[in-house]
Amino acid sequence: MMYLSDDHVLLDNFHALSNYGVPRNRVGKIYQEAKEVFGYPSGLLLSKFRAYEILGLSRSMVIKLVVCCPPLLVGETNSELVMVLDWLKKIGIEHDWIGNYLSCLKTYESRRMLGAMQFLHKVGYSEEQMHNLFKENPALLLEGLEKKVYAFLRLAFKLGLNKNVFYSSFIEFPLSCQISVQKIFWE
Repeated sequence: MMYLSDDHVLLDNFHALSNYGVPRNRVGKIYQEAKEVFGYPSGLLLSKFRAYEILGLSRSMVIKLVVCCPPLLVGETNSELVMVLDWLKKIGIEHDWIGNYLSCLKTYESRRMLGAMQFLHKVGYSEEQMHNLFKENPALLLEGLEKKVYAFLRLAFKLGLNKNVFYSSFIEFPLSCQISVQKIFWE
């Protein structure tokens, strides 16, 4: 039987996470989703945290992101997350705003967030409209738009749906719009 204290590298990384402020009851999720983190040489994990802080994220935001998205600690700084943060800044939303809506019970993908932002920009949403849309319904950003919603919107815009009508509907009834679009494809 192996004990935690038998693996000094694993124990050092456990302490690095704990000392940075990651709740001990969340370290298991990081181990499950990004096991490589526990094999890092001394100091590497702290440098990864610092890299995200250099992007303008607060320590509490970095902790929340790492707990919700453990793969962010694997490899280089996540370029898609950097692009999401750049977009947020461009549309007038502070970096740490997103942390208010993250749930440690879910896992988020920066690729989906970026895809939602790029799609809305591509179909003609202004920065102000994107700002208002995400402020009113953060789930559209955090969970991204489902592939079926993308397909429906592409078709609707090709057929002449006015983006302002869709924008108004999403602002007033965000969940209803997403559910009804999905129902169209399932029925």
